[in-house]
Amino acid sequence: AQCADPGPALVCAGGFRGVVLSARSGGPLYGSAPHRGQRLGRKEREVSGSHRHQHDAVSRPADGAEYAGDDRLAGGGLFCQLFYTHAVQRHIIYLHSSLISCQNRGLMFLGPSGIGKTTQAELWNKYRNALIINGDVVFVQETEDVFLGWGTPWHGSSPYCENTSVPVSALIVLKQAEKNSIRELIGFEKVTAVSESVFYPRWLENGMELCLEILDHLLSSVPVYELSCRPDEEAVRLVEETVFGK
Repeated sequence: AQCADPGPALVCAGGFRGVVLSARSGGPLYGSAPHRGQRLGRKEREVSGSHRHQHDAVSRPADGAEYAGDDRLAGGGLFCQLFYTHAVQRHIIYLHSSLISCQNRGLMFLGPSGIGKTTQAELWNKYRNALIINGDVVFVQETEDVFLGWGTPWHGSSPYCENTSVPVSALIVLKQAEKNSIRELIGFEKVTAVSESVFYPRWLENGMELCLEILDHLLSSVPVYELSCRPDEEAVRLVEETVFGK
């Protein structure tokens, strides 16, 4: 699949302010945004930071190149790295996730490779006529009012990539199971489950701190659920009823 460059609309979004970490020098780039919800507690931030250090130890390449997560960011080439360098400084974070839009409401499906992120997106397309924006890589942008999920030109093994955005209604962390069930994650579980899917630009000074700041805002504003599921319509209905109240 061929995708257009996301363009300056995604990179040059404004109206952001950090409320957790103060490592970034200077003021906001394009104004300031109000607080939304309660910040993560100190212990929850420590869990995220602790996981981040463990992640570094496991994923740092032997040659010293400092790419985040696995090789997806490296696979995007120099343009991907340059893009993320600018994007993260404008409160845009990069996650390993699929993204759908159903009646202008976004759902992100998170989890390791092979867990079923694209499969769940395809089920929503089949049973609810949802648009699959991306099957593997999503940029999430903090704005003054909502968090927007953006499609990207990078889509891993998934064929889906649309140059559009949708307000994110919920993050769904996937687990494979014989019986469908869903529960909301809070506290340490929420931080750990989502931070595992975040790509950290370690080549950028304060890049880790910027990501954790955005992650704090995201988790304070958007609900996170764990979906243990089979690949069937019942899993779709369960998420729909839980998140959208249908």
